[in-house]
Amino acid sequence: MEGPLADLVQDPPLALVQGLIAGLSGRLTPRPGRLMSLVRICYNPPVRNHRHTVATKTTTLTLSALRHALAREKVLTGAAKTTALTLLRRTLAREKILTDAARTTALTLSALRQALEQEKVLARTDPLTGAANLQAFREKGGLVLTRAHRNAQPLTMVYIDLDGFKALNDRRGHKVGDDCLKAVAGMVRSQLRATDLLARIGGDEFAVLLPGTGPDRAGEVLDGLRQALLSKMRRRGWPVTFSIGATTFAKAPAALDKIVQQADTLMYSVKQDGKDGVILRMGSA
Repeated sequence: MEGPLADLVQDPPLALVQGLIAGLSGRLTPRPGRLMSLVRICYNPPVRNHRHTVATKTTTLTLSALRHALAREKVLTGAAKTTALTLLRRTLAREKILTDAARTTALTLSALRQALEQEKVLARTDPLTGAANLQAFREKGGLVLTRAHRNAQPLTMVYIDLDGFKALNDRRGHKVGDDCLKAVAGMVRSQLRATDLLARIGGDEFAVLLPGTGPDRAGEVLDGLRQALLSKMRRRGWPVTFSIGATTFAKAPAALDKIVQQADTLMYSVKQDGKDGVILRMGSA
């Protein structure tokens, strides 16, 4: 082969090889820029002596460099895929860890909220009888009284003291004493409505707040409550009776402490009159 074409084949210019690579790289590799750089490094223009031999060697070297470059690109591409998959797996694993951690945190927070709510309930509940304690009675009783006062509703405040409880507790033991207190609380609770409030405010003293119950019904409610309690004590063989003082209002007053004091005073009047009875009076606001 002679002429310019022979020179082109025997001594291929760098631009031609790069063009060839550019045409191949679109199908063989996604990274033609790297191949271009490798060809620039590997390509060595031939010496003019023994033109055909040198051109053949140069072309062989150039094609060899191209094959190595393509193989290297394939390895790199495979490595890139492997790296991408590894990163994806790590990311998914990390996301799973984070999701699991978030789920665990949410469950922990939920359990914590439930525990706090439970603690709040326990802090306001008498552990023996399940009735409200004195703190809860002041809080809830204040709300009940405020609502009844605002709505001009009637209300009755009841104060109950167990007669003979100390003797029962001393003679028959604390277990029987505890059973007696629980039985009293259970019986009172069974006689009340959902809107009424029962509290244990002393060792053997209970308070009951009856919103909506005024002078017209208070006597009947108190008599039924006392009879139910006495019947319970007789069935259990416990020599316990009840001194009950109560103050009732056609319209609920605003101050809780005042009506508690009035009912407490009436309860002590029952004690002084021989115990085992009920005194009901109209309260003074």
